[in-house]
Amino acid sequence: MSGHDEIETRLIQAMAITPSALIMRRLDERVASMLEAAAARPTPSGARRLLRPMLLAAALTLTAGAVGAAMTIIDRLAEESSPGWAAAWERADVLGIQQADAGLTLTLERAYVDVNQVLLGISIDGLNALPLPGDGSRNDFMLSWVTELRGPGGWTITPEESRNAERVVEGEHSAFIFTFGSPPMTAGSWELSVTSVGYGAGAMTDGAWTFAFELPEPAGTVVTADASDTVGDATLTLTELRISPSTLVARIGLDVAGSMVAAWSPGTGQDGEVIRHGDATYQIIEEAIYEATPNENAYLTDAGAEDAAGTWEIVIPELGYTTPDGEDVNVVGPWTLSVTVP
Repeated sequence: MSGHDEIETRLIQAMAITPSALIMRRLDERVASMLEAAAARPTPSGARRLLRPMLLAAALTLTAGAVGAAMTIIDRLAEESSPGWAAAWERADVLGIQQADAGLTLTLERAYVDVNQVLLGISIDGLNALPLPGDGSRNDFMLSWVTELRGPGGWTITPEESRNAERVVEGEHSAFIFTFGSPPMTAGSWELSVTSVGYGAGAMTDGAWTFAFELPEPAGTVVTADASDTVGDATLTLTELRISPSTLVARIGLDVAGSMVAAWSPGTGQDGEVIRHGDATYQIIEEAIYEATPNENAYLTDAGAEDAAGTWEIVIPELGYTTPDGEDVNVVGPWTLSVTVP
């Protein structure tokens, strides 16, 4: 092993970390510019022998600094959530818009939109530390907020499309990330208004924090389908599949011969409900129920996909439904619904 190789090995071992893809992309750009600058300058005899280990050391120092600086509490919150949320966070527009009111500073850190959901991340400075109960336990889920979101074309949130949220509190610093489904399919202007934050009833701070920003056309693919499978008297029909980097969403309807359906569900994540694409399997973890269409629900995964091309299969092993007179019926499948995307 040469002296240069030994230096490389020691530096790599000393900096055995795994930064995110976003950090690595930024680091690649900075290292590339360093190499270009070095190549453009004449070097004295013997100096080139030191260039490689010096650049490697500088690159690893940049990596350490980037990781330390970039991994704020809201970054960690995104990284430790679902794979889909982590992917969305890395692809999100970095905004850093600050608004101060009522003694609190709220920062809209990032915003992201694809064909399935819009994701927003806000950090809070100045909120009192999380109150602890007498037993010393803590519950970050006490962190609460009231928001209103408007998108292109006058789009607003509908109750059934209020999706998930994650939050974290560290002293007087806190953050939350939240999502809403069925965003508008166009690029344009968005406005987020936050009117209250705190720890629930009796511990909220009212104010006015308003953020205006732009987002690009949503990423992903929407596939209209008409794929059905019947087991006994129960027929499932896939009417739409939305494929995006943050999640997959399948809209599925149930029809039962000789019976009306008031509500139905296959469960989520307990009995093998999955979406398959090539060698990849995506676990269905959530369902969205629509009051206007009780026999058709949406089923979401905890991860998304970049490539939509190929055959997709939705597998539902069993399901239960309720008739209008309140009778509960269980039916065992499986049902397999397939659609091919060019």
